[in-house]
Amino acid sequence: MMVSADLPKFKQVGSNYNFRCVFCGDSEKNQNIARGYLIENLGDYYSYCHNCHQSYPFPLFLKHVNQTLYDDYIKEKYLTDDKQYKQAKPKKEILHKETENLGIPSIMWLDVDHPARKMLSNRRIPTRWYPNLFYAENFNAFADKHVPDKYNKERAEARVVIPLRTRSGKLSGFQGRAIDPKAKLRYTTVLLAKDNHKLFNLDRVNLNVTNYAIEGAFDAMMLSNAIAACGSDIISAVRKAELNTSNMVFVFDNEPRNKSIVKQMNKAVVNGHKIAIWPSTVTEGHDINDMVLVGKDVEKILLENTYQGLDAELQLTEWKKV
Repeated sequence: MMVSADLPKFKQVGSNYNFRCVFCGDSEKNQNIARGYLIENLGDYYSYCHNCHQSYPFPLFLKHVNQTLYDDYIKEKYLTDDKQYKQAKPKKEILHKETENLGIPSIMWLDVDHPARKMLSNRRIPTRWYPNLFYAENFNAFADKHVPDKYNKERAEARVVIPLRTRSGKLSGFQGRAIDPKAKLRYTTVLLAKDNHKLFNLDRVNLNVTNYAIEGAFDAMMLSNAIAACGSDIISAVRKAELNTSNMVFVFDNEPRNKSIVKQMNKAVVNGHKIAIWPSTVTEGHDINDMVLVGKDVEKILLENTYQGLDAELQLTEWKKV
């Protein structure tokens, strides 16, 4: 609230705050448009602009806006943290615990120009996911700490780390997504135990309402309630986790000429599952993330093109090209 005087068109919106972006200046034509926000996440705030897409943790945002308030903030935070340390009160902050457990930085705290963060921004990954994604400068060395003597630590390769967790939130593995577009292997999946599942977002998905089971983690991040199998065999991944599928819709990539995908979709229909079948109007992008990049309202498309039973069988016959 003290810095609000430096933020044009400042107003509170629920637990968040809205104002004209102080980085890009927002709209030049309409001085009433305000697309900058301070958004609360797990007790911390970060800034985000829907115009220039820049995002910062609150301390860095404050430093940019008002250096004097920033200096006061740092002094007060230091005194508070020092007092808490002396009183030996453990910090109950999930984000920090996750960062310490993995031993690598959260994407949220990387500079906006960092290659890992720029890659996620270019893929339009919503910033609400940033605190739960991480960065490994040497992915093999990071993986070796969790699964010793399996990965060549000398082969350094930077990757975004996507944690895979159990229903209760326990780490079961992680997936490394290459940052270099020329990388031979785009995804590497590491399981902490051989029998662990490979489902992403299992700890957050609400299975009591409509939810989507899809292939890739980035695709799942585009939807409000989804899990990802981290591979094409979605049905086996869901079965292994013994999930209730009564509200689940299985979503495969839009590749009607891919025999493997058509086989998986037919398997879902035969087993009585709800399935999404892409309409003929969707001609750009094979997966959900690509569709979002070309401006498709994927959530709406899925809602309007979900089928089951005989309807699913008929639609699949019309859709497939093999």
